[in-house]
Amino acid sequence: MSRIIEFPDDVYESLERVAREKGFTPVDWIANAAPPLPAERPLADLLEELARTVNSAEVPADERRRTAFSELLTRKFQRQGLRGA
Repeated sequence: MSRIIEFPDDVYESLERVAREKGFTPVDWIANAAPPLPAERPLADLLEELARTVNSAEVPADERRRTAFSELLTRKFQRQGLRGA
């Protein structure tokens, strides 16, 4: 996809001059001058706070951090007959 941007002649000439001095085309100069777009975060990073891996041999049950998400999972597992999960 491409877009068309219209500049007044004097603005474009300045852009073209500055870009050429830096070894760029006007389009490349604009692209390099613009802030980068935020990177998409992997799903694992987004879910990190919702779901944690717990080694039950290392963390006593009364010290496990409870979250709304972990409570939903517990209820789901109980409905499926997986008691103690």
